[in-house]
Amino acid sequence: MFYTEKHVTESINPETGEILSVKTTERKKDKPRRFTMVFHETIAQLNGLLNNEGMFFASLLKNMNDDCVVGINAAMKRRIMQECNVKCSNPINRASQILTRLQHKRLVKKCGGGDWMLNPNVVGRNARWSKINKLIDTYAEISIKCDMKNNTRVIEIYSK
Repeated sequence: MFYTEKHVTESINPETGEILSVKTTERKKDKPRRFTMVFHETIAQLNGLLNNEGMFFASLLKNMNDDCVVGINAAMKRRIMQECNVKCSNPINRASQILTRLQHKRLVKKCGGGDWMLNPNVVGRNARWSKINKLIDTYAEISIKCDMKNNTRVIEIYSK
């Protein structure tokens, strides 16, 4: 989006003492604003969230980066639960339960460490369609393999 700025500069001619006015007009381009897209096909899916889940997901939206990834540690879980006004004896455990429910509803995936990726089919931020399509591919390639004998989980991200 473009906008115009008009400026008037006044100066005094030292020889005649006359006041000279110079009018200038500049056409400038707005800086791109940060935005978050929510695709209309998924609004119904978001409406199906429980109250705590919806508020938690909204907090994740505020904290995610341009790659739809948000790093979540214990302090952040505690802060989000306070923002959501959830009163419980163990807010970190409750936040983990909410994340698990969001994962079952295919809104987030764990992608290693404390990082979670929000589903780019649902939301996106500050990206061109080409980047969103790459994020969708990345989201689809994240898989979790569980080894029940050793009680371990391995998170793998396949790259093409």
